[in-house]
Amino acid sequence: MNARLVNDLVEELLYKIKLLPQNRMNIQALPDDQKAIALLIQLESDMSLASLVSLLSKNVHCMETATPENLHAFYTWLNKRYYLTLMTDASLSLTPTSSINLACVMLACNLSKYDNKQMYDLLMPNVKSINYIFPSRGDLNSLKLHEFILGSDEKPLSVEQCFTYLEYKVQFARSRSKSSSSNVPSSSPLPSDLLIKSLNLDEEGLIANHSQEASQYYEAIQLNKNKSECKMALIEALRSDNYRVLASYGEEGKVRLVSNLLCGIQSPLELADIMYKYVPKQFWSLFLETIKHEDLFKIVLNLDLEKLRTTCQNAEFKKTLWLNTDEMLLLLSADDFTFDDESQLHAFMLCLRETYKIARKEGPEYKSNMGYYVGYWFSWSHPKEAMLSSCDVFGDLLQSDPPHPCHDLKGYLKARNLYDKHWGPLTTFICFGTNTLASLVLMAMRLSKKIEAQLQVVKQMVHLHLQ
Repeated sequence: MNARLVNDLVEELLYKIKLLPQNRMNIQALPDDQKAIALLIQLESDMSLASLVSLLSKNVHCMETATPENLHAFYTWLNKRYYLTLMTDASLSLTPTSSINLACVMLACNLSKYDNKQMYDLLMPNVKSINYIFPSRGDLNSLKLHEFILGSDEKPLSVEQCFTYLEYKVQFARSRSKSSSSNVPSSSPLPSDLLIKSLNLDEEGLIANHSQEASQYYEAIQLNKNKSECKMALIEALRSDNYRVLASYGEEGKVRLVSNLLCGIQSPLELADIMYKYVPKQFWSLFLETIKHEDLFKIVLNLDLEKLRTTCQNAEFKKTLWLNTDEMLLLLSADDFTFDDESQLHAFMLCLRETYKIARKEGPEYKSNMGYYVGYWFSWSHPKEAMLSSCDVFGDLLQSDPPHPCHDLKGYLKARNLYDKHWGPLTTFICFGTNTLASLVLMAMRLSKKIEAQLQVVKQMVHLHLQ
């Protein structure tokens, strides 16, 4: 093998990555129950691809010989990415045509030339591909990514072979039913030549819903009708490059993916940066809703909800959560943050607003008995329902596209005939209630004016430069 330099390999990969098909999902056109997981799959693809391109770019001037030792960073990256998406819908075998998975295959193919390892061994570091043999096909390397899933034990399972097991399983159940009625002993459900373990319910669910053809075959097996036709249709589809995987790990996979994506994110600024760079503005709220409350409050406010639940119960927990959230948000609202533009500010404020909204829903009507007395009898403070309604209006402003400047809140409200109802709850400070929302709104207005001032300075500098 001719010696090759790292920078040659890097430049080739960067060029090929630019040519990869985008394969972006039209999330807006999907049913509501599929939008969140589609958004997370796209987010993971974009973030991981940016991470890979960054790693490649850092090595574009490396003149060392391409050896496993000098390419160690790329092996490590593949390893981390595998565990990031393991048992999620973003994994290699469930979304094989995503841009990032195509890039991973490309990277693994190139790395395999330098250490004689198989591509799948590099893509899935806990798998030794030659140890998995599939009748009439060969080892794992003879299968395309969409032709297998990873079982609960992280070992590859051939879709075709799993259906062979499912056929035997149903046949055995029928023969057992007949034999029990006729007192004839039933035979073993699995022939000795069937080289597959029994599937658990999660694995069977993935196989049964693996694709449209798989679902039709699974139904044919259950009904004992048209099995041969459906089997041939599935096999033909599996051999095709146009096979479309529909299997999903469901809610558990979604929670696992978003938790993995946010691992290491420790501040609202970092969370907002992800939204600003990778999440379409129309889906910011949907993205925040996918995050577990425990993770969201830990990132945004450094509040440990799990610990709080162990010390407070039910109503006391809700009240304490609201008071702690109120305290932390008021502290944040006093800080003087700097943002590049209005959209970046909007992303940050929406993170804060989300914690406010969650805690306010759970919390009591008023912060204190005095607040209740003043609010109820004199209407000097706004009830919780009014505050939550205004909170939603504030959220709409933060997701406006193009971004409406926060310092022009009055103009935003008046243009939509919302001023009379929401200006008070959004901006009024009271003596015996919570001023959290007003503090957040005024913080957004103050930082928005700061951004406008920064832009004016830049414009003046450009003007002077052109003169």
